[in-house]
Amino acid sequence: MSGLAQDSDRRFGGILVALQLATREQIDQALAEQERAAGAGPRRRIGTILVARGAVSPKHVVQVLELQGKSLRMCAACDKSFNIVAPSADQPAACPD
Repeated sequence: MSGLAQDSDRRFGGILVALQLATREQIDQALAEQERAAGAGPRRRIGTILVARGAVSPKHVVQVLELQGKSLRMCAACDKSFNIVAPSADQPAACPD
């Protein structure tokens, strides 16, 4: 994991590749799917796409988000998931939608 600290690619997919949790090809395919679906509703997150494809587990998604200093939250009202930076356990996060 020390190589990750020196890695300039701190994007979600880059971290998965650096940790050998996904291949560059899997990331590229998921990014292409994300781009194709861009105009057809809410933006699908790369982690969601990779989990749906069976490339990574939900646990891996949470692990990478934690490495990025983020947390995954679910909106109680609309059931959408979203990431927040530096979450505070006693501070509720508002849904971005």
